[in-house]
Amino acid sequence: MSSAGSGPTIGPDDFAYTNLTSSWGDADPLRKLIQIKHLMTHSSGLQSDGGQGPATCDYFLQQPVVAPPGTLWSYSNADSLLQSAIVHYTSGLSLQDYFNQQIAALIGAKPVRFSTTCGESSGQGGASWDSPSVARLSYLLMKGGKWNGSQLISEPYISQLTDWASFLAGASSDPQSGKYWDYAEGKNVSTYTWWSNLTSQIEGPYLPTDTFCASGANKVITCASPSLDLVYVRLGSDPPIDAQTFFLTLASDIAGSLGP
Repeated sequence: MSSAGSGPTIGPDDFAYTNLTSSWGDADPLRKLIQIKHLMTHSSGLQSDGGQGPATCDYFLQQPVVAPPGTLWSYSNADSLLQSAIVHYTSGLSLQDYFNQQIAALIGAKPVRFSTTCGESSGQGGASWDSPSVARLSYLLMKGGKWNGSQLISEPYISQLTDWASFLAGASSDPQSGKYWDYAEGKNVSTYTWWSNLTSQIEGPYLPTDTFCASGANKVITCASPSLDLVYVRLGSDPPIDAQTFFLTLASDIAGSLGP
C-alpha cells in the first residue's frame, strides 16, 4: 500500500491475518497461511462462492480453508472483500476513500463509488465509474505506474498487477469456479487482481500477449496493450451473447481498426 501513497507498508507477500481483526485468523489456524497475494489471485484456498455468494457478513468472514494457499485457483467474492477489509484495517480508510485519495485524485479521474458489503467497499463488484476515469487507470498501469513524471505505483507492484502470476503455474483449477468467464483457465490468465493475455486466451491472437485487462458484470472491460500504446474501455448493458464471443469479437474489431 505504501507504493500508492503514504501510510503503513504492506504488500502481497504479507500474511492476510496480520492485517485483519485477530478473530479472523484465530478462528481457523489454516487461514494464517494465506498471504495477500493469494487473495489477489483467487488462490487463497478458502471455500469458493463462485462469485455468487450471499452478501452476508458471516458468510464472507467464515469461509473455511479447503486447500493450501496457492494450490487451487477458484474465483471467489470472499477473497476480494477481504482485500477491502485489509485496506480499511491497515489504513483507517475504506477502499473507496483510499483509492480516491491515493490514485484517482492524482490522475485526474473522477471519484469511484463502491456499494458496500458488511461495512466495507465492495471490492468484489458494484463500483461505479466513468469511461475516461477507467481509461486513466489503465493508462497509469500501462505506463509503469507513472503519471506526469511522478511514480504513483512502484515496482515490483506494477508488474504484479500487469503480468501473469507465475506462482500459479502448479495450481489446479476448481471444477466449479476455476475459469475466467467460463472460457479460460483462471490460473493461466490471473495477475494480482487483473487478467493477462500472455496465453492469448482473454483477447485471443488479436491483441499482443503483453495486453492486460480488468472486466466485470455486464461484460464491461478495459484493456491496455503497452506494445501498441493502446487503451480501450467498454461499459454499458449486458450484450445477449456469451462472454468469449463478445470479448474476442471486440478485440478483433479493435485490432482491425488499427490498420496495418
